[in-house]
Amino acid sequence: MAWVLAFFAYAAIWNASVQIGIGTWWVGPRAQPPFLLVRLLPFFMCIIVLLCIVYHAPRLLQISAVATGFAAVGAIPDFSRSIGLGVAEAVVAGLLAVVTAAALTGRYRLEPAPQPVESTGEEASAPAITGPPSVPPPPAG
Repeated sequence: MAWVLAFFAYAAIWNASVQIGIGTWWVGPRAQPPFLLVRLLPFFMCIIVLLCIVYHAPRLLQISAVATGFAAVGAIPDFSRSIGLGVAEAVVAGLLAVVTAAALTGRYRLEPAPQPVESTGEEASAPAITGPPSVPPPPAG
């Protein structure tokens, strides 16, 4: 769910950068936009991780960690253009890092199945549980 929200957060950052007229490094200026694949990099990153989630990729946590690292590094150049957009991208990257770390700590591991004990016919007898030693009765007389 976090990567779906990140997808929409990057769409909101794109819209905000267009509205204020200061393009992020991946959106670029309106008069000279970068190549289409560069503008869609954050979205491709989210889609790749989402596809890995859907198809149960065995290295999902590593892929998520690498994508989170790319998101964090991608926020750095925008601090020189617009502090607000850079902070928004850094917050998205930070939240993705928290979710990735939480997924790493919450992994369930299957325990090996218990091996059946083979019976040899002779049951090991457990020692009998006895109470305190009995006291002999007092002598009659």
